[in-house]
Amino acid sequence: MKPISLKIVNFGPFKDEFIDFTRFYEQSLFLITGPTGCGKTTIFDAMSFALFGTTSGGERSPETMRSDFAGPKDKTYVEFVFEHQGVEYTIYRSPKYQLAHKKTAEKQTVCLSYQHHGEMVTIEKVPEAGVKIHELLHLTAKQFLQIILLPQTKFQQFLLSNSNEKEAILRELFDSSLYQKWVDDLQLKLKGQEGNFAQVEQQIQNLQAQIEGVEDKELPPVQARSEWLKVVNGLLTAQKELLKDHQTSLQQLQKQQTQLTQQVTQEESLQANFEKLILIEKEQAKLAEKTEQMAQLALQVADLQWVQKQQVAINTYQQAQQQTDTLKNTLKELQTEARNIEQNAELLKEQEQELTNQKEEMVFLKQEVTLLAAKEPSYQQVDKLSKLYQQQNNRLTQEQEILTTENTRLAELEEAQTEYLKQQSIQSEKLTQQQIRLQEITEKRQATSKLYEKWESTLVKKNSLQKQQKQREQELRELSQQLSEQKEALQVVNDNWLQQQIVSLASQLSDNAPCPVCGSTEHPCLAQPTNNEQVSEQDVTTLQEICQQLTEQQVALEAVFTSEARRFQDYQEQEQNLVDKLGECYQIVTPVMSERIQQAYQDEGQQQTTYQQAEQVTKELLIEIQQQLEQVMQDKQQAEADVKQRTDVVQNLNQEMLQTKGHLAALQSELPAEYGDLASLQKAIRSKEQQLQVYEQKVEEYQKAEKHNTELQISNETQQNKLKEEQITVANTLETMHTKLENEIDAQKRINDIAMLLTLSQNVVQLEKLSVELTSYQQAVHDAEKQQQIYQELIAGKVKPDIAKTKSVLSQIEDSVKQQQDITNQQSNLILNNEKILAKIVMLEEQNQADELQLRKLKQLVDAVKGRNSDVRLGLEKYVLQQSFEKVLEIASLQLKRLSQGRYWFVLDKTMRKKTTLTGLEINVYDDNFGKERSVKTLSGGESFKAALALALALGEVIQAENGGVMIEALFIDEGFGSLDQDSLQLALETLQTLQASQRLVGVISHVEELKEQIPAQIQITTKDGRSQIGYQLEF
Repeated sequence: MKPISLKIVNFGPFKDEFIDFTRFYEQSLFLITGPTGCGKTTIFDAMSFALFGTTSGGERSPETMRSDFAGPKDKTYVEFVFEHQGVEYTIYRSPKYQLAHKKTAEKQTVCLSYQHHGEMVTIEKVPEAGVKIHELLHLTAKQFLQIILLPQTKFQQFLLSNSNEKEAILRELFDSSLYQKWVDDLQLKLKGQEGNFAQVEQQIQNLQAQIEGVEDKELPPVQARSEWLKVVNGLLTAQKELLKDHQTSLQQLQKQQTQLTQQVTQEESLQANFEKLILIEKEQAKLAEKTEQMAQLALQVADLQWVQKQQVAINTYQQAQQQTDTLKNTLKELQTEARNIEQNAELLKEQEQELTNQKEEMVFLKQEVTLLAAKEPSYQQVDKLSKLYQQQNNRLTQEQEILTTENTRLAELEEAQTEYLKQQSIQSEKLTQQQIRLQEITEKRQATSKLYEKWESTLVKKNSLQKQQKQREQELRELSQQLSEQKEALQVVNDNWLQQQIVSLASQLSDNAPCPVCGSTEHPCLAQPTNNEQVSEQDVTTLQEICQQLTEQQVALEAVFTSEARRFQDYQEQEQNLVDKLGECYQIVTPVMSERIQQAYQDEGQQQTTYQQAEQVTKELLIEIQQQLEQVMQDKQQAEADVKQRTDVVQNLNQEMLQTKGHLAALQSELPAEYGDLASLQKAIRSKEQQLQVYEQKVEEYQKAEKHNTELQISNETQQNKLKEEQITVANTLETMHTKLENEIDAQKRINDIAMLLTLSQNVVQLEKLSVELTSYQQAVHDAEKQQQIYQELIAGKVKPDIAKTKSVLSQIEDSVKQQQDITNQQSNLILNNEKILAKIVMLEEQNQADELQLRKLKQLVDAVKGRNSDVRLGLEKYVLQQSFEKVLEIASLQLKRLSQGRYWFVLDKTMRKKTTLTGLEINVYDDNFGKERSVKTLSGGESFKAALALALALGEVIQAENGGVMIEALFIDEGFGSLDQDSLQLALETLQTLQASQRLVGVISHVEELKEQIPAQIQITTKDGRSQIGYQLEF
């Protein structure tokens, strides 16, 4: 989580302030400074409230943070924008507070928004926003205040927290819950497999109880299950023998049943033949009743068939009758149309007379239109001259206005020319003074630059040499430590080698022989071999050479260190001489400090740059004034030419208007008085032309109507003649067909006349239906006679059977078969069921044997990851947390050694690891001054601050390096630096400044003056009338 911005409105002493944290991204370390009570800690309160709804210290509730100066309608809220894993989040939160003009309090509101897959996601419910923040940061509000935002008086809270509290925080930071989840999953899997094992065992016992035929119902133990299986297999063999006997009896009964079934089938077939013959005889009686009806139907069919043959002649006769009627009607319609044509001819004669009467009037009107049209060009000329006169008048007005404007501009340009000449004189004098002052500053700058550059070079060399000395000092300590260790090893090896020599000499002594050392002939206490490692003289020589080499290296390194120390002293003296000279140049009163010289040199350079810039600005201004002056003079000349030209144009326009006005008056005197203008004349011409067009249109319509009426009269006469000829042809055809049909009727004899023939022809459509009905009857009579003969042959010489008696015997046999079948099925099902149960028991028994082995292995694994296999009872997650925390302590120890100048480093409290109630995360410090561990709770205030700072920095470094860990990209510290001495404060600052490379943002609240001087990036809070304002200092 990395802060981007913070907006605070009516919250604490802030009215409406905005903090932009991105200004400090490049420097990483910044200071929050201001007088006591100005609201420095309120900034931390605002961030904590935005994220979790609580303040940083915990002593103040969010409801009390509303500003006293907030108006009745003013809102109180905090808006915090931060970045996490590449996504920008904005959270807005307003506390619960009471407004003076409302009875009910304003509820706490929240709005968390961010982009997800290109869409804006918004969360406005307080619980849901809290869940999302916890998902992002993996921290509660309390843990956030222990790891990222360290409030005043609680900076050492994580350092001094107990093991369980550390475990809760580290679990979230290192996301170690997956290890506990894995352990829980294993535990759940073990519980499930144990349940499955017990369930399978219970299934086996239930299946054993379901075996039928076992006399001993008491279930055997698991160990005796194999003997029980042998008993059950013997039982199954006996049950199968009994099943064979039941199957034999069933087969005999089924054979009798088959024979009786066949007999019943034969008797039922014979009985059906007797009954079928009776039905056929009844059908023959019904057909005999329809004989007379069918004879009439046969005559009707014969008549219709004859009529069907005459159908062509009948159709021709009927068509001739229809054509005769149609021709009569059409001829009647044509005669009516001829009378209408004659009436139209009379009306056209009257219209012709009316048009002849209007012809003379139209000739006169046409002549009048021609005369008026001849006057139209004169009217157009008058109209054109009127418009020209108006245009000339408008243009004259415009030109006069332009002339006035140009005179005004000419006067303005004259005034501007005077003003630019005055400014040119002033700036020239100013430039001369600036050039004199710049020359003085440049000469002084050249004199001091050489001294300053030499001083800087000396300072760089001195600092470089100082770093080399620190490195040499560290190398000397390491070499000294290495030499000491090698000397100790040499002493041990040499002692072992001497001991071996003594043992070897002692083994060569014999009784009464003098000892080569003391001369004694008695040897009561001979040296005995030890369990020490065997060494050779070469081993001793090798270690002696190593010690000699290390000693030589140490001497050489000490000589280099001494030489560098002398060079460092020379650089210091040279630096002091240069500082004194620069102090004289810049008139700095003793003591002369490097910072004051750097500031004076920078001020001098800034002053030179300022005068150079001012000189350049003045030069540019003079150039600009000269350019503007030249432009004004050019504009003035152009304006004078424009005024002269515009005056000539106005005079020419006045002359043109007089000429146009005289010509217009002459033309208007020649035009008729009744038409005032061209529009009136054109309107009169159009009216007369419309009258002429109406007359000509009437003449044309009359001519068309007369021609059309004549054509209709000729067409009507032609059609009447044609219809009369068709009537004669159709009458001849009708007569011919009439004679032919009467001849056919006379030959047929059963049809009386043509009217009866036409009636029958309408019934021909029923001929097919009637024919089918007659044919069906005849076929039914034939089929009945044939069926009667067949069934008489089938029952010839046979007696009607007694089916009921035979079925009674069959029913008895079927009952016996069913009973025997049930007994057989029951026995077969019993055997089948027992076999299935036995197979399941065998399968489950084999499965349980395999599962029991897996269950034992899983239980051993669960015991191992839950720490049940040792006295420490250290589970997997706790082990992972210890390893991660040891990484943190390893890095924190490096920081703490640096801050405590090598006195302290962190160690885990080994005694706590054997306490099952704790997680093994208690920490101590090793005190190098006393050579033993001590509790962090015994450290002084300044020492506790150093330890807490080292631990907080290490936490951030390790967690960001862990894959999947919480991203801690910011650290905020409220006070604590006041408890440090000067050296410790400098070390703490250097430690915090090393975080710049890791891009970790560190904000510090402090009143310590040294921090204000050494941390240039600052948020400066000022207060006035109870309200605080935010300012920035970003200079370096």
